[in-house]
Amino acid sequence: LWTGWPQAARRLGCIAVVTRHALMDAGLAAALHAEGRRALVYTVNDPVRAAELRAAGIDGLITDEVERFSPEARTAG
Repeated sequence: LWTGWPQAARRLGCIAVVTRHALMDAGLAAALHAEGRRALVYTVNDPVRAAELRAAGIDGLITDEVERFSPEARTAG
């Protein structure tokens, strides 16, 4: 993330910020939520990483492996 990105998001009226998953953490998700924005990440193909991000408070993720994140897969383990 570059210096000034929060101001750019405000100026543009963004309702969500989408980052590479490695950049997202609970602090960033909380900061986005505090401003009324959604926290989204890409490209998460590892179910363990997806669980970490969900615990951090993300609102959604983009994946190349949708079958790994079906409702059945989420409840199976």
